[in-house]
Amino acid sequence: MGGRGGKDGKRWRQRFCLAESGAMAMEFVVIFPILLFMLLGSFVFFDAFRSNSLAAKVAYAVNDIMSRHEDVDDVDMAYLFALQQKMMQGNVDRLTLRISSICFKDGAYKVLWSYTARDEGVPEPAQLTDATVPLALMPTIPATDSVILTEIGGRWQPAFTYAGMTERPWNNALVVRPRFVRIIPHETLNPSNVCA
Repeated sequence: MGGRGGKDGKRWRQRFCLAESGAMAMEFVVIFPILLFMLLGSFVFFDAFRSNSLAAKVAYAVNDIMSRHEDVDDVDMAYLFALQQKMMQGNVDRLTLRISSICFKDGAYKVLWSYTARDEGVPEPAQLTDATVPLALMPTIPATDSVILTEIGGRWQPAFTYAGMTERPWNNALVVRPRFVRIIPHETLNPSNVCA
């Protein structure tokens, strides 16, 4: 007899439908792309959070070191930017740094000096002025006292584009009071330690 008819055909169809040989291979073919997609996605999201956390830690480190100076010059500032570059190696580039000394007098914040640094090929950050002081970040400070505002920036680039995760800017701004002096003078930008 040609084909599988009758009782033999019915049994064969039942055996075929109940057979589990090859099921694991088929499940693997269906599930593996999903698992791979989830694994790579979790790597990208973890890397983004790690990178953002690292940027915040770098800002705290630079800010803390700056607060311990009694006076600074361009060499000190270059060292702080080199520290930022070293700590933020990896997939964060286009780094910027702006450190400003701000005092409070006559009911207004006054910028004593503002130092900027950047990676090659990145536009020079604008120096802070009295008109551009971020008032939302400024604490209440006594008259003629000062704070140091440290702002760092960089661009995070994912290893690959995933679910809308594209390059993102990481920017952190911290304010700290000098630890050992009232005002930290800068040798070339403003050597005075008086809020004027």
